[in-house]
Amino acid sequence: MKPLFLPKPSAIRSAIRDAIARASKLDFAVAFVGYDWQDILGSARAPLRVVCWLTSTNTNPFAVRQLMRRLGTRVKQMDRMHAKVYLAHGANAAIVGSANLSVSALAENDIAGQGEAAVLVRGKNDVAPVVTWFRDLWNSARIIKGTDLNNAERAWQAAHAGGGFRQPRRGASKSSGPRQTAAAIPAAWRPSRTLQELADTVRGMDLGRLAGLKGLAPAKLSVSHKRLIVDTLSKWAGHAGAFRPFLAVPLSQSRRALEGALNSVRPIEERLKDLQTHGRSKVAGLDLTAWTMVLYWWRPDLYPPFNTRTKRFAQAFGFQKFLPRSLTPRGYARWIQFAQVLSARLQLPTAGHVDRLVWEYTK
Repeated sequence: MKPLFLPKPSAIRSAIRDAIARASKLDFAVAFVGYDWQDILGSARAPLRVVCWLTSTNTNPFAVRQLMRRLGTRVKQMDRMHAKVYLAHGANAAIVGSANLSVSALAENDIAGQGEAAVLVRGKNDVAPVVTWFRDLWNSARIIKGTDLNNAERAWQAAHAGGGFRQPRRGASKSSGPRQTAAAIPAAWRPSRTLQELADTVRGMDLGRLAGLKGLAPAKLSVSHKRLIVDTLSKWAGHAGAFRPFLAVPLSQSRRALEGALNSVRPIEERLKDLQTHGRSKVAGLDLTAWTMVLYWWRPDLYPPFNTRTKRFAQAFGFQKFLPRSLTPRGYARWIQFAQVLSARLQLPTAGHVDRLVWEYTK
């Protein structure tokens, strides 16, 4: 078969998903791994080998730690390995291009996405050189030790945190680089007995049952869907009054708002800012807290909600200095990052399981 050019993130993602679904085993060489790798792998159960650049702070070592816990998965490291190759044995397919293992690189839609491209190689003979290349790469790569992960986590936290939720000094110039967020749990930290017991309780929970909005396409949002959202929010909050105005919002505007909220290629802070302030995106009846719940019901593994229960949990276990005092778009982005770090430290499957910790403690 002739190679097929994949000109955008959604095309690459689709090719990878199709190859994964038909594979008997998988080999990935990806420079950087994002916290949302599970979104790409989905429900795939095929054995997986991954080589990544662990010592780069562009790789999320907490995500690597969780990836290593996936059943049938082995992960190695190679410094300055910058390849992006997805090899699917059994499907006789290899995707070779520029996209790392993250949702920002492999977006379902191409709105505000990164510029990515790849080539899909198909057929046993054409894929054979890729198989040989990966075999040599795997044999040359280094095993990841616990100390490697610990060092990478400290480096990543230093690069992405700054030690706490310090606000910029008044009058300080704004950086044009990526905004730093704080998730720095000290390396010497150990969970209390109570927190460890809670983690043991929630570790095996299936969050899929909480995904009441999973698979909902914004363009197909209906009046019945809106009623479901309002009814679920009302049940969660114990009252309906604050959410009812959403039912009167025109469907076209509601669809735009939902499309903006679920557009995972954009940073969550940017999405929530639009929902909070932008005229075309802002809708009556749904404040930031409500939107964090909508996101949670859509993807409970990635979007733990932030509310009064969260604050009680943080106060009880001494996490308040790492979390925002009030819910803002930036504060919610920090909470997600903290939940991802905490989930890795407690050996939980996803950041969403931290919400189950919160629920179990405060129920």
